[in-house]
Amino acid sequence: MVQLDTRELKILQQIHDNAELRVCFDTEQLDPVYEYFVKNHIGEVEHLTEVLIKLDIDPLKYVSTIYPRMYSCSSIRSICIPEGIKLIGAQAFTACRYLEEVEIKDGVTCIDDNAFEYCMALERIKIPNSVIEIHSDIFDECVSLQNVVLGNGLKYIKNAYRLFVGCERLKSIQYVGTKKEFRKLISNSKLGSASLKDFNFGRSVTVRCSDGIIEFNVQMF
Repeated sequence: MVQLDTRELKILQQIHDNAELRVCFDTEQLDPVYEYFVKNHIGEVEHLTEVLIKLDIDPLKYVSTIYPRMYSCSSIRSICIPEGIKLIGAQAFTACRYLEEVEIKDGVTCIDDNAFEYCMALERIKIPNSVIEIHSDIFDECVSLQNVVLGNGLKYIKNAYRLFVGCERLKSIQYVGTKKEFRKLISNSKLGSASLKDFNFGRSVTVRCSDGIIEFNVQMF
């Protein structure tokens, strides 16, 4: 028998007391359930995910979006984001300190602010070609991150100079496109009050493009 704590039982009771949510929950149409919790119970979104997992329900099979804070502070060690997901919401995986492996299938088009911040164990990640835009600080303080692959579908990076803040072990960025395309991506992206010279890792970082290498020194991204 599944053991739920008082907080989790309260969440189930809230769903049960709302006839529309109850129908959605029972038929595993989870988008409306998450949308309700995001709108009305922001602090409980991640706890809703915990309840579903305890009930042996994989929420990613029944949603089209990874909602804000959906897995925040979870103890998950790996996750595969399936093709049906279009958006990874803000702080979706914030402080998942044990998260080591992330697989993002083609289909995701946008990754919102701070999506993977404070994922201390994450060492590598591949952003597929389907991703068009990335928002601010998505890898903030991912201190173990060493290797990143950026797909050539990227058209926009919000506050691009903050993409890898605190990623002190980052050694290599692979870009699935040409050097010219990468430089165009950075120049087209919103830099806030910064310019290219403000990208600063404290060391050299190599960007490997399809037609060669861009080596940035300590004062550039």
